[in-house]
Amino acid sequence: MRVTFDTNVFDKVTRPAVYPNDPDLQAFMVIHEAVKDGRAFISDTTVTLEGIGNDDRTKPAKFLVVLIKDNGAPVLVPVE
Repeated sequence: MRVTFDTNVFDKVTRPAVYPNDPDLQAFMVIHEAVKDGRAFISDTTVTLEGIGNDDRTKPAKFLVVLIKDNGAPVLVPVE
């Protein structure tokens, strides 16, 4: 499974404790824990691409985070 994050979501996944009042905190914490324990990873490419400033980007993008539960069922988390 591949998941792409924009900067707003990337920060919340890597530092969920900074956003205790975010309504999607539980989803961010699940992803964060998956990265910490090796079930998921954040590629170097993601970090590199996030270094491109907004002025240099062609257009904003919206993403959908897909989590796979232990039973194989997908959980879709829309991100605006």
